[in-house]
Amino acid sequence: LYSKSKDMGLRFNYMILKGDIANAQRKFQLAQQWYRNALSIGKMPEYSDMAYEYVASMKLLNLLTQTGDYDEAQKFAYAVLHINQKTYKKDESGYFSAYGGIVTLHDKAGREAECFAALDSLFQCEPLYKSPYEIANLYVMRGMSYSHFKHYEAARQDYLYADQVLAQKYPQNNPDRVGLLAQLGGVEHQLGHYDQSEDYYRRYEQGMLELHGQSSLSYFRSKIYLANAEGFAGHIEAGCSNYSKADSLLRKNMKQNWALMTAPERGAYWSDISNLFTQMTPYALKAEKTNDAFTRDSYNGLLLSKGFLLDSERTLSDIVSRYGSPADKADYMQLSLMRAQSKAWERTPQLYADSIMQMSHKMDALASKISKRLGKVGDHTSFMDVDYDQVKRALQPGEVIIDFTDFVTLSGDHRYVAYVIDGQQQYPQLVP
Repeated sequence: LYSKSKDMGLRFNYMILKGDIANAQRKFQLAQQWYRNALSIGKMPEYSDMAYEYVASMKLLNLLTQTGDYDEAQKFAYAVLHINQKTYKKDESGYFSAYGGIVTLHDKAGREAECFAALDSLFQCEPLYKSPYEIANLYVMRGMSYSHFKHYEAARQDYLYADQVLAQKYPQNNPDRVGLLAQLGGVEHQLGHYDQSEDYYRRYEQGMLELHGQSSLSYFRSKIYLANAEGFAGHIEAGCSNYSKADSLLRKNMKQNWALMTAPERGAYWSDISNLFTQMTPYALKAEKTNDAFTRDSYNGLLLSKGFLLDSERTLSDIVSRYGSPADKADYMQLSLMRAQSKAWERTPQLYADSIMQMSHKMDALASKISKRLGKVGDHTSFMDVDYDQVKRALQPGEVIIDFTDFVTLSGDHRYVAYVIDGQQQYPQLVP
């Protein structure tokens, strides 16, 4: 429809959709170009209600804030505010609501005074709001800024008040109230109240299970949060158990969904969950689990990370080569050439913006076609089966593997560690 239609509303919605897809796949330059093209439609005189300009400006504000281009983001933050204040009267909450984007921008940029000044403006919405959700959201946003700027007790009070407001209308299993449990767990941790933090995170984990089930990424994350809280509270064995359970559930989820994903979709999925595996090694060190079952699970997490990096694209290439028809091979060759051309254009994105977007549109369609045709052929997930026991069995007598990895501590220090595997020990040896 996009390629055939002259309907500007349809073209606007398509551009926003493509920008959202590129953003999800972490192709931020491409997403920005789609949103900017949508904005050019929003600025056309016939769209005098400014709704299109508002949507595109909000998308650009959020994207540029996310990527750290704060000066450029600020232009769109105030463009959104200007649109709101032309649309609403001062006795309407919409007149002030755009300060929310300005708060987030200054918070991310580390500008404390500007952040709290914007919060003061945003709080002019409070007497105009009638919904408990809207009022609670104000306090959650301010609590997050208090927490970011290390005012943890003030953050705690705002989160507790937000929950009191929501409790007037909603039960404890309301998604927003469940989310507040994690926020409260975080500030209790920062205040050194580790037992209270663990209790909040345990309730949060149960809430995520009830809301989303044990196959959801939200539930996996909640188990990791709980494991970390248990570690700080001195309940090391419980923490290790929850880490290992999260690892097992996540592998199962990946196996179920991996085959039909395109390479960009796999990349976006992996970027979202990879830290759940890589955090196991520093956790094992902190828990002094350097030669036991949890050390093995941590090493398996490292193997999965390395396997993904090696296998994400190679798997599709191998399957096309082995099982693909002549048409599949021709399509895959075409896809490879298109990717190479797109990468060349991306070196000067301003010059080739339209070409990059057109090529992205064609590549996504072609990659999806190949994946659907070959998704059930071959073994897309064999790299997930490589584990410590398999590595150990591959060693000849007298051989040793030293497998290095690294991580960054909470204080920002860069640390290197090694897993030593000699074929004789039951578990790998983790060595700082």
